[in-house]
Amino acid sequence: MEYKVLQVKISSIIISNLSKMNITMEKLLETNISAKKIRDLYDLAMPAENKKGLNFSDLVRISEAFNVSYDFMLTGNGE
Repeated sequence: MEYKVLQVKISSIIISNLSKMNITMEKLLETNISAKKIRDLYDLAMPAENKKGLNFSDLVRISEAFNVSYDFMLTGNGE
């Protein structure tokens, strides 16, 4: 359970960093990532235990779709 919550927290950081590049929920929904997963991650009222975090294949899709580095996704620096 703790791993899942950590994965969701890291995913929230990634979403926050993507917003610095104007990559919004709507833009992420255009990728092949689960729409439910994306919508849930943006739902601040939903407990982390009820969400699914981004996985490696999701990060690959984001990186390729928006030409953004993993470094930037995780740290907010480097782009």
